[in-house]
Amino acid sequence: ALGRRFQFDEAHARQVATLALALFDRIPQVHRLPAAVRPYLEAAAWLHDIGNAVNYQKHHRHTEYLVRNTDIPGLADRERDLVARIARYHRRSHPDLHHSGMEGLSRSEAGIVRKLATILRVADSLDRSHARPVRRLLARVRPHEVVLTLAARGTLDLELWDVMREASLFRQVFRRRLRVEVAQKGR
Repeated sequence: ALGRRFQFDEAHARQVATLALALFDRIPQVHRLPAAVRPYLEAAAWLHDIGNAVNYQKHHRHTEYLVRNTDIPGLADRERDLVARIARYHRRSHPDLHHSGMEGLSRSEAGIVRKLATILRVADSLDRSHARPVRRLLARVRPHEVVLTLAARGTLDLELWDVMREASLFRQVFRRRLRVEVAQKGR
């Protein structure tokens, strides 16, 4: 309802939420977060672009403000604050522990924001065109890398370019390389 109120791209939000949750569910040994924080990622994924209603150039900051200052049923104030910060870091500045947007968080909360925002950034990059070309995401965890295998409809050129831009943050946060493969038709 909140997304619709701000005329968000619902199909894109659904796709990003689906991809983010798939990634979260497939790499628990990498992110090492409790299942209890999964709804924060889901809410942030659904709402990450609502700030576009105010201004596209700084929509990540406007999203943070809107989420933080809107009552969201099912989320306590502190949970809403975490969701707002996760959504805020879906683009531009990285969720670094010393960034001003991380002030006031406990070490544990900062780790949650940092990890979930990184997952959100990868998921958002996998729908950069807003055309929902990724049909399915599989993940294999190896000792020094995470391999994403994507089943796609159509071209993924923009998505592949953008996800590789997020690979350095993924490596910094999770201490593993991120590699992406596109499944061959018929596999």
